[in-house]
Amino acid sequence: MTVHSDQPFDPDNDKCGPGVRVPPPMMVAGSILLGVGLNLIVPLTLSTLVYWPGVFLMAVAVCLALACVWQFWRAKTHIEPWQPTSRIIVSGVYRFSRNPIYLAMFVFQVGLGLWLLNGWVVLCGSVTLRLLSYFAIRKEEAYLLAKFGDDYQTYMQQVRRWF
Repeated sequence: MTVHSDQPFDPDNDKCGPGVRVPPPMMVAGSILLGVGLNLIVPLTLSTLVYWPGVFLMAVAVCLALACVWQFWRAKTHIEPWQPTSRIIVSGVYRFSRNPIYLAMFVFQVGLGLWLLNGWVVLCGSVTLRLLSYFAIRKEEAYLLAKFGDDYQTYMQQVRRWF
């Protein structure tokens, strides 16, 4: 039973999670491919000066994502947004952002665009943010509010969505 059905949500009988249908990495990949495709039509080539900052951003993003994976593993809960979760993670990087994995995906995309010297991939980062916000975060937040109630509401008030 998902939060978005006509049936009331039963947190004790949670088998479906937040109901995110498209895996967020696929949303990011689609946005990156859009940028690559746009660059084939109308090149938006960046200066070679942004190559190394792009490498740095990709490395930061990978480290951030690995820290998140580690926290989910330690908490013994699902990282996949189509699976039910057993707890809210509020420590580590989750003290600063409610969505550090999605932040890592966005930063990786920007870094990749810089590394490829492809301005379209960088600009399509805004598409990534919108896709993640609408198709993943919105559903996840509704699910977590229904499942954890006041605890998640307090967390939302204390920690920003992105950073």
